[in-house]
Parts: sequence; C-alpha cells; structure tokens
Amino acid sequence: MSQWRNANDGGGRAPRMEIFQAVWAMQELPVSGDPFDLGRAVDWIAAQGFAGVMPWAHDTAALDAVDYIRGRGLMVGVGFSVFNVADTRPIVEGACERGALFVNAQVHDGHTPDDEAVAKLAALYELCDSVGVPLFIETHRGRVTQDLRRTVDYARRVPRMQFTLDASHYVVAGEINFPDQDATFNRLLEPVIAASACIHARVSNGEQVQVDIGDGTGPLVQPYIGWWTSAYQQWQPRSKPGDVFPFICELGPYPYSIKSPAGDEISDRAAQALVLKGIAEGIAQGG
Repeated sequence: MSQWRNANDGGGRAPRMEIFQAVWAMQELPVSGDPFDLGRAVDWIAAQGFAGVMPWAHDTAALDAVDYIRGRGLMVGVGFSVFNVADTRPIVEGACERGALFVNAQVHDGHTPDDEAVAKLAALYELCDSVGVPLFIETHRGRVTQDLRRTVDYARRVPRMQFTLDASHYVVAGEINFPDQDATFNRLLEPVIAASACIHARVSNGEQVQVDIGDGTGPLVQPYIGWWTSAYQQWQPRSKPGDVFPFICELGPYPYSIKSPAGDEISDRAAQALVLKGIAEGIAQGG
C-alpha cells in the first residue's frame, strides 16, 4: 500500500534484508559482562557481523545508546512501549533525531477494548508520520496484538499498520504444537505476514515461547523459516532503493530462556543468535 513506510538508510542500494541483534537479547550473557555492559555487548554484536542493533527505550535517557551504537557504524532501530500515545512523543522524536531507521512499538495492553485499541494504533501512526519515522507494531502477548484474530481485524481497520512479526507469541498463545499442520492458524497469520516489514526471530514449540533450535535444520524451525521468507518476499515489491528489512535476533534472558535447577541457562543464546543469523542470511540470499 502507498501509505506503508519502510525503514530506509538514505542510500541508493537495492532493497535488502539487514540482520540486527536486540540489546535485550544480550542481557545475562557472559560476552556482555556482569553487570551488563553495553560497550561489551555492542563489541560482540559488531564482531559477529551483525549490521544493526535494537535497544529498548523506556525513557529519553535510554536513547543515548542510539548515539553509541551508530558511532560504532551500526544501524539502529528503537523499541519502546506504548501506554499513552501522547507520552511517547519524546521517545519517538528523540529516536528520529538521533538517526534511528525505525521504531518498534509494543502497544499495551491485551485487555484493551477493540475500538480503543484501533484508536490508539491510528493515533500512534499519526504521531510517527508527523515526526517522520517508520513505525512497526510488534506482535506480542499481553499487548493489543496478543490475539491473532483480533490483530487481523485491527490490520483491516488500520490499513496503514505494518508489523514486526514475532510468530512465537502466537504459536505459544494458541498452543500450536504443529503449525505446519494447522491450516486455520496459517490462514489467519497470512495477513500479518503480508503486512510485516520487520522480523523478531525466536522459535516456540507451542508450550514454551523460546526454545533451542540446534543447528536450525530440524522440523521445529521450518514453519518459521517459511513465514520469515514469505514476509521478506512480500515486502520486496513494495520497497524502493535504500529500503531495509530488519531481521532482528531476539532471544531473551530468563524467564524467556529456560534454566536448570542449578540456575544455569540450558541453551547458549549467543550461539543460537548466530544460528538465527545464518538462517536469515540464507533467506536474504534466496529472496
């Protein structure tokens, strides 16, 4: 749709996928230090060949991270939470002024009545359009997007809306243990995929929101690869030179990660982020 607005780096390169790592996903990792150190985390992200980073801004002070990350030559998209649209203006304006390519919003909360949710989403797009920064609405439990059927209806009522697709939330919320065998689920997910301009990469098995996928070749991850590939392919015809499709590896710390009785995470999230990065590289090369 002509109203849709992609992330764009201001250059003339062909539209492309770029792979990001979320700052939240670096928490409680040995490579980030204890206590957490943004510098060490960004050092690791850059050394692994990621093109960008997504920090989370709870307030305007947190936007200092944007300057630091961009100073390292990395792209930045900013995540933030929305309770009251008017209260988010300083974060949206600050992110834009500091050179963020896009903003990613979790819109609260899951109990918001439909008409109120639609009004909030429309107002948020008006705000971001007035500031001049692309906005992607993250699909997430506990937010206005927590229910897939309602989210599809919101997309119909707010056709301006673009998504950050995090399918893991819908898989675990619906207890979709075998998504490749669930035609209804895939039919409902398709409009969200078609309107996605960004990915949050995480795999759920229908019972836990985040699980280890080994080397990324097993059957559990295959539906996700299909969804991510479809989103990227459907994004391409509506893109223009300089447009970027952010693929963000977002494997969160406990309680997203699973710990043993001894208190150790049972999965190596740093290694798993690189598995997801490799999957994204395959999609980008084949898309």
